[in-house]
Amino acid sequence: AALSQLTDLPTLVMHGDADPIWAPAAGKATAEAIPGARLVMLPGMGHGLIPRALWPRVIDEISRLALG
Repeated sequence: AALSQLTDLPTLVMHGDADPIWAPAAGKATAEAIPGARLVMLPGMGHGLIPRALWPRVIDEISRLALG
């Protein structure tokens, strides 16, 4: 589908493993649909604000993506 056409595009999919709206399988499916995407499941995160305890990990993951 359309996501499979996103090629040569650094992609990071971050998804909370406690998301009550979109099951973790949705994050996995999104990452699998985008060639070369990397999935990071965030423990204890739901569907809303990122818990302060996860901020360092989120920052690290975004930095890693941005710096290549």
